[in-house]
Amino acid sequence: MSPTIKTSRAAIVLMITLSGPSFL
Repeated sequence: MSPTIKTSRAAIVLMITLSGPSFL
């Protein structure tokens, strides 16, 4: 797995974690 994909996934997971309740 390339570092770029890891960074992108980490950023997406972080965004979902922070703004998850807003989406729900």
